[in-house]
Amino acid sequence: MHLVIDRANLLGELRLVASAAETRTALPRLGHLRLDARADGVQLTAQNMEYGLTSAVEGYVQEPGGICLPAKSFLQLVATLDGAITVRADRNHWATITAGRSRSRMPGEAIDYARQWQLEAAGAAVKK
Repeated sequence: MHLVIDRANLLGELRLVASAAETRTALPRLGHLRLDARADGVQLTAQNMEYGLTSAVEGYVQEPGGICLPAKSFLQLVATLDGAITVRADRNHWATITAGRSRSRMPGEAIDYARQWQLEAAGAAVKK
């Protein structure tokens, strides 16, 4: 996954969606934000035990894909950056976030990790 997105566009939607992520929970996956880069833009998704929020943001997607990142950490990082933000995820699920001269790396989870908790939250049977 590789995308470029304007900080101003991302930050407002990220604040809204990240508010759904749990901060203290027995299920760490509920504290993650799902970031999907698609041809038509970027989709942000977070949920807790009661509800979930999804929002779309315009961005330039160079390589489609997705990653799950810790919601609060990603929000704090984006809030400190300026200008266009580049997010690139590698095969090992590490996200590299760059803006200007700033470069940060953040551990993430596979997008399948988020699909599993969406099914569990919906009450579907999940094979383990």
